[in-house]
Amino acid sequence: MHVHLRNKESGDYYLDGKGWIPQIQVAQDFKSSSRALAAARKLPKEKVEIVVCFEDRSFDFSIPVEETAYSTPSPDSGMDPER
Repeated sequence: MHVHLRNKESGDYYLDGKGWIPQIQVAQDFKSSSRALAAARKLPKEKVEIVVCFEDRSFDFSIPVEETAYSTPSPDSGMDPER
């Protein structure tokens, strides 16, 4: 399984420190959706989605990163930002 960030407007994939590239084969693999989400939070608020890829590409799926994901939960929200 591979986990990538994709710019929803351009279709390009994130490569750490180098920006967005069109080739998924060389894009950064975050290994987990939580790591991908943590990286997305550090990016400017762009239209980003997490793409999960499998050996059998028919099982691939994407998850949009909503604007609310860029904010840190308040202490009284019951959500642990460290998880």
